[in-house]
Parts: sequence; C-alpha cells; structure tokens
Amino acid sequence: MAHPTPVSSSSKTSQQSMRNEHWMFDDAMNERIRSTHSSDDRGVDVAPVLQLTRNVLRHIIPNINLSMNGHIDASDDQNNLYAVDGALDALHKICCELSCKCSRGSDAHATTMAIFNMLSSYSWGAKVVLTLAAFAVNFGEFWLIAQLSTSNPLAKSVALLKQPDISEHSQTLKSHFDALSKLINAMFDVTKSIVELTGIHSKYISIGEPPLSTAMTHIHTATYWIIASVVACTRQITGLIGMGNGFGPDTPEARELSSLARKVSSIHEHLQSRLRLCYEHIDADEKKLMEAFEHFKRTIETPQVDNLKILQNIFGKEKVLLNPDRAEVYINLLRKQHVLLLISDLDISQEEIRFLEAVYKERVSSGLNYEIIWLPIVDRTTWNDGYYQKKFSNLQSIMSWYTVSHHVAIEPAVIKYIREEWGF
Repeated sequence: MAHPTPVSSSSKTSQQSMRNEHWMFDDAMNERIRSTHSSDDRGVDVAPVLQLTRNVLRHIIPNINLSMNGHIDASDDQNNLYAVDGALDALHKICCELSCKCSRGSDAHATTMAIFNMLSSYSWGAKVVLTLAAFAVNFGEFWLIAQLSTSNPLAKSVALLKQPDISEHSQTLKSHFDALSKLINAMFDVTKSIVELTGIHSKYISIGEPPLSTAMTHIHTATYWIIASVVACTRQITGLIGMGNGFGPDTPEARELSSLARKVSSIHEHLQSRLRLCYEHIDADEKKLMEAFEHFKRTIETPQVDNLKILQNIFGKEKVLLNPDRAEVYINLLRKQHVLLLISDLDISQEEIRFLEAVYKERVSSGLNYEIIWLPIVDRTTWNDGYYQKKFSNLQSIMSWYTVSHHVAIEPAVIKYIREEWGF
C-alpha cells in the first residue's frame, strides 16, 4: 500500500535491531513525517473524542474489544460533546479528505501525508484520535444506512443510490469485515498507547528523558501507520459501496487489511513495552521524590546551626544564584545571614514587586539585615512554551534581590513540600 520502505535488517545493536521492525522507516521517511508537524498549540481534549469514537465503532462491530484503560478517563456522550465541538472543523476536513481521495482511488501514501499536513498544528495524540474519529463518522454513516435500509424508506432510497444491500452479500463479505474488525481493534489499541505516551510527561518524567524520549522516537512512525490504516479501511469500505459483484471472499484488499492488522498489532506490543518502562521509571522517581521530601521535611523542621544546609537542600546540585546585580554567586555567600524566601508563581504582579522593593531598600536604615531569594514555583511540563520563559525573565529583571538562575534550580521535593506543607 505505502511508498515508504522499511529499514533493512543488517545491524546487530539492540537499537538497530529495533529499527529493523517491519513497521519502521529509514531516517529520510522519519524526517518527512516529522517535518509535517509544526507545533502542539491546537489543544484538543482527546480522551472524550476517543470515547465517542469507541462508542460509534462498538455499535457497528458489537464483538470488537475496544476497552478504555484506567489511564484514559471516560465520560458519557453528553459531556463529550463539549470536547468534540472544538475539533469539528478538523474532523470535517479529514472526513472529506477520506471520502474524496479514497473514492477516486488516489495514492494511499499521498492521502496519508495530506492528512498529516492538515493536522500539522495538533499534537501527535490528537492527530491519531481525530483521524480515527473521522473514520468512525464515515463508517458509522455507511453502516447506519445499511441497517436502516430494510425498515426506513428514506434510508432504503439513499442505499439504492449510494451503496449495495450489504445483507445480500453477508457471507461473501465476511472475510472483509473480519479483517476490518481486527485492524480497527489494533488501531484503537495503538491510538490509546500514543495518547498515553504523549500525556505521560505531565507526571514525573520529562519528554526528553529516557525511557520516554526513546518511546517518543517511535510515535511518529506509529502515527503514520494509524493514519495509513484508516486510509486503507476507508478504501475498503468505499470499494464495498461500488462493489457490484466484484468482491469475493478472498481479495488483495482483505489480505492488505490482515497484513496491516499484524503490523499495527506489532506496533502496539512495542509501545506497550515502552509504556511499562516509563511507568517503572515513574515509580522509581516517585520513590526518590518521597525520600527527598521526607529528608527535606526533617531538615527544615529541625533547628540548624546556620541556614546553609537548608539552602543546599532547596537548590540541590545547583550551587549558584543571581545576586541583585545579576552576577552569579555561590549560595554559601548567604551563610549565617537572615534569608527570606519569596515564593510565588509567575503571576506575581509588578505592583507587588515594587512594594516589596520599597520595603527591601529600607531594611538597612530600619536596622534589619536580611536578604530575599525569589523561589518561582512553575510547572515544568509547560516550560518549553516561550511565553513562560519570557515572563520568568521579565519578572527576574525587575527584582532587586537574589533570584534563581533558571526555573529548575529548585528541587522537586522542595516544591512538593511548599505545596503540601505550606499550602502554596
């Protein structure tokens, strides 16, 4: 079906042997897929859309196993409507692309890449969910007419104009629908895995940190095969609509779907193994976080000879602060001094900063000798957004006291303590 060529199996290293999977691509093809992605700024709550997609497909294929796991929240259809509303334009465009291109017998790979370009500003998870949802809409409409054509005059008339009587060909088409069912089930499994992997960094693991970073290298390829499988399924359904007597029990189309089902199932197994490693990593990190939290709790709640041990706990390996002149200084410079911690998020106002600055400048004349360190509490998962980086720098530039050199200077266990014990 597809133009891309899988990688040849010549390497002996574990990483290269993984690349030799029959669903993986060479570097050039991987780059083509990645180049269609511009950003993740089009927010879609994918879980409700996936839940609605599941409901549609289960009505069509009652015995299909489309379970939702515990990591993806499910809700009822009424609540899901609000999530779908923000994705209607994209859904409509994909539906049209699938209907038009697949009915004209267009090149499957070209159609797949066209959908990638259409969804360039959506996250990788949203790409697969929206494409699968568009397929569910088209397949649902096809099946709705087929079901109602025996009892509803309107549906019967539409069916006569648009598609054959499926019931008359039920035995002949059994192999086709069996192949469709297996592929749809595999597609849904992989889609759930992609959604889970792309959302997992909101927990205790960075998207650039192994094992998640390793798993993410295969997300692009997995996304390609889901969209390509949707195109193949749509072409199959479109073929049924115009089949006449052309579809036998065993055709190249049915064999293609079976081959894709095996390929997509293999992708699912691989992504699941990556997910297990990620959750093991998260469990290990969570244990380390709790141990560090308890250590800091004991330290800060135990009287100390001076403040250095507490400051070292707050900043961990980070030994440098920026002084009021924005020069780097070691934290031991503040040893045995009175230090106030200014704890805030990035929404602290300039008015509040100016007020504190006036008080801070009067400290010497008032006979109070203390220093202030700003501890910004920020969400690390959103830090790559340039807006937050710029806001951090702007706030830092108008403060006349000590500040951290960068947003990750504060230990996660300290942030946890500040939130849980001090109610920030």
